[in-house]
Amino acid sequence: MDKESILIAHGQSEMRIKLCKILSQKGYITYQASDGPSTIRSARSLHPTLVLIDLKITGMTPYKVAETIEKDYLSTVLFLVRKPSDYFLKKIESFNVYAYILKPIQKSQLERAVNFSIKTARNINKLRQEIKNLELTLEKREIINHAKGIIMKEFQLNEGEAYEKLRKLSMDNCLNLVETSKEIIEQYS
Repeated sequence: MDKESILIAHGQSEMRIKLCKILSQKGYITYQASDGPSTIRSARSLHPTLVLIDLKITGMTPYKVAETIEKDYLSTVLFLVRKPSDYFLKKIESFNVYAYILKPIQKSQLERAVNFSIKTARNINKLRQEIKNLELTLEKREIINHAKGIIMKEFQLNEGEAYEKLRKLSMDNCLNLVETSKEIIEQYS
C-alpha cells in the first residue's frame, strides 16, 4: 500500500515543521502550506490523504479552504483549533470528518485524530466508489432496457425473446450488450 500523505496548513513555519516531524516519524509523507490559497493549490496537485488546517490560517477563511478541498474531492480535512466555539462545531458538521485537534497539540492526540480521520476518509472514498459503480451499472441497465424495449416493439417479441435477440446480436458483432444497445437505440430513434 502507498504511504499516506498529509498536507499541513499552518501560518507558523515552526509549527508546520514540528507537525511534519511528528507525522514523518509515524511513516506519513508530509507537505506544507502557509496560507489558504497555497493550501488549495497544493491539495489540487498532491491529492493528499488528509489536510490539517489551522483555524487561524490566512488568505481566506479556513472553512472556505476546507469546503473547496472536500467539495472537489481533493482530500479530507481535519482542523487544528485552540478552543472549539459553538460556531466552529456547527460549521464542521458538514465536513467528512466531524473531528478536530486541540491546541496545544499533544503528540498522542495528533496521532489518534490523524489515524481516525484517515480511516474515515478511506471508508468515505470506498463508499463513493461503490456509488459510482452502482450508478454506472444502473446507466448500463437503462440503455440495455431501452434497446430491449425497441426490439420488443419492432419484432413483436416478449421481454425474454428480446433479450436473447440482443445477446445474439452482441455476440455476432463481437460487441458488449451496452455497445449493441446503443447501436440499436441510434438505429431506431
